[in-house]
Amino acid sequence: MTMQFDPLSDYSLRNYAQVYSGSLLLDSSGWVLVGGSFVADSAYQFIVLGNHFDDAHTNAVAFGGTEQFAYYLIDDVCLSPDPSFCDLPEGITLNLTIGEPVIHPNPGVDVITVYCGRQDSFGVNVRNAVGEAVLLRSADGSDRISLDVSALPRGAYFVEVEGVDFVSSGKFILVE
Repeated sequence: MTMQFDPLSDYSLRNYAQVYSGSLLLDSSGWVLVGGSFVADSAYQFIVLGNHFDDAHTNAVAFGGTEQFAYYLIDDVCLSPDPSFCDLPEGITLNLTIGEPVIHPNPGVDVITVYCGRQDSFGVNVRNAVGEAVLLRSADGSDRISLDVSALPRGAYFVEVEGVDFVSSGKFILVE
């Protein structure tokens, strides 16, 4: 269930968090582990992830530039009935059906890799949002092909993967 935030509500920051890191998160390009556990003591209906401290209780470091904001990507959140066990994957496993394409990274920037799911000869046709073919490549005897998409305009694209006995499609987005 998602609830819309209402700025006129009586919600106020409590300057408290169940899971807390006392150190500043200074890595501007990598992952920083913030870990902990919380055992609910009543019938909680929601979990909220974020900074629950007001400006007076939040430290910030400027890395240059004039922007007055930042964003964080949150990954590998585990909700488990057993606080001693969290079944999080420790790598990426591709469970593909034959011919089902996986496009990584998605969204992409300069290079994307299309995984076909089988070691075979196949072709990849990239089309823009209006259906025009903008990139054609082929792979021989591999289950993947890397595509240089740095010259393409940022936006949404469709991928057609065609082999001897299969055809499948996918989509990806290019960002700055």
